[in-house]
Amino acid sequence: MALVESEDGKTRPILILETDGNGIKFFKITSKYENKSAFIKAQYFPITDWNAVGLTKPSYIDTGKIYNIDNLVSFNIKQIGILPVDDINKLAQFIREYQMRIKKLNE
Repeated sequence: MALVESEDGKTRPILILETDGNGIKFFKITSKYENKSAFIKAQYFPITDWNAVGLTKPSYIDTGKIYNIDNLVSFNIKQIGILPVDDINKLAQFIREYQMRIKKLNE
């Protein structure tokens, strides 16, 4: 779990999936859930112990898209916590099930 500050000064929480040289792959984290459509809610994974990982309110990992930052020079990244192993395992299962649901919808 980290906070990333972009060139425009906005700070956002992210879950880093992979680092490679000067870049990272990540999921965005959001606290906005209630007013989302059922389709969007279906791709949001709830973080069980959000406070323990450094977040200030109930939050969700948006698994709908993996984002990339290829050049970290313009970004400030600060680690705020580590997702517990139990949540990592649940997230992996959630992603597998989500991908299967999407695949069935497209058949």
